Amino acid sequence: MADEPARSPSQETTEERVRAAEERARLLETRLHAERAARRLGLVDEDAAFRLLDVERIEFDEAGHPANIEALMKELAERRPWLCAVRDGAGAASSGASPTNPSRDGFRTLTRDAIRRMSPDEINANWDAVEAALRER
Repeated sequence: MADEPARSPSQETTEERVRAAEERARLLETRLHAERAARRLGLVDEDAAFRLLDVERIEFDEAGHPANIEALMKELAERRPWLCAVRDGAGAASSGASPTNPSRDGFRTLTRDAIRRMSPDEINANWDAVEAALRER
């Protein structure tokens, strides 16, 4: 039986730091994938969706990337319908305006932060509101 050489405290600390950094990176990547999936699905609160996600059910591919986030987010949206944006008859996310409560300018007012979080498809679908928001600032 061969004895392993004793590790110095600095080696253990370095290995612990590497493991901790890898764990943080995996968590951040998982959160990024979850937030992107939430945005694609039209969930109104990406942070709440991530926090409500059953992380024990997340599967990872061979490269260590989350593989089933989209499916888990769809399940979450079915279980927690309050996370979903109100949809109009055409399937597009509604601004919350209604005939009895119309927005002042005919479309929702966006912030630069909201625009940054939008996908290219969402920007294109809401171009008038995006353009108006960018002109105001």
